[in-house]
Amino acid sequence: MGGAYTAVADDVYAPYWNPAGIVQTPHFGFTFGAGYQGNLEKLSNVEDAISNEQMPNQEDMNQSYLLNAYIGFTTRYFALSSYGDFQLKTIMDDTKNIAAGTNLTGEGYGVATIAFVANEYLAIGINFKKVVAAYGEVSLPPFPTDASKFSTYQATVSYNTGTGTAFDLGTLVRLTPDLTMGLVAHNVFSQINSEAGTTNTYSLDYSDSNNLKLTDNPTSSPFSHSIELPKTYDLGLAYRPFETTTLAADIESINNTSDDQIRIHLGMEQTALWDVIALRLGCFTNKGASMGYTAGLGFQLWALGTNLAYVKDEEGQTYLGTCDIYF
Repeated sequence: MGGAYTAVADDVYAPYWNPAGIVQTPHFGFTFGAGYQGNLEKLSNVEDAISNEQMPNQEDMNQSYLLNAYIGFTTRYFALSSYGDFQLKTIMDDTKNIAAGTNLTGEGYGVATIAFVANEYLAIGINFKKVVAAYGEVSLPPFPTDASKFSTYQATVSYNTGTGTAFDLGTLVRLTPDLTMGLVAHNVFSQINSEAGTTNTYSLDYSDSNNLKLTDNPTSSPFSHSIELPKTYDLGLAYRPFETTTLAADIESINNTSDDQIRIHLGMEQTALWDVIALRLGCFTNKGASMGYTAGLGFQLWALGTNLAYVKDEEGQTYLGTCDIYF
């Protein structure tokens, strides 16, 4: 639905989108899912080049991959969930003298959710989040062609981790029987304590000038990278003109990142066959990039459900799949 779910949040994924939404889940629910984003064609080209002992071309090396996973147990007033994101960016940039570089970030969340109904128009929810985060970077300059520079060559691998806490605050407001408003603040009051990291520096083994390689024994030095969680604020509306149709819109403010921005999300869901099948479509804006588009299918038969989603934007293609059990 293009990420327009703040005011919908009526299933087992409510803790992720809007903790107040768990009051809309009718029963107990268990879910797990996983997703992948990236350009599979570029990845295949890199694998082919390496298998043929060739340096991948620059276009194929400049790319980004994102893996995520989610597992959760939800009741109407309490939920436990855990989810994580792992992002890998590879870089080949002649202007920065990088033959190959990599940035890695990972965030894992353990979440306890509570919610309550204040009155027939208002629900309030809060997520208590335990966070584990990690950051790493690799820099591999091109091997020098001038033998006089062999002794000054350096490649580095740096990493550090952090742990802390954060909170999500969410509300759902029933404006009319068919119109709902949601408001959520994600990762507020967050505090991440970055632990001391390490930089391993590798020099060049040039004992055989025809077969240059990195030494096996790096030197180590302290490394520090401040790990910050993105803070997002979402305002959403969901309108149901018919019992089987949902239209939704979100405006999202992303802060505390290197790419702060305002995003717009639009989505719709159409169910059929007594809500057994759901068709979902959506779109969203992304700072400095063209609009992204989404499509998805959902199937719910008695206690079992599954959801499939596809996202296309300038970052690549995203594939998501989840399985749900209600009882």
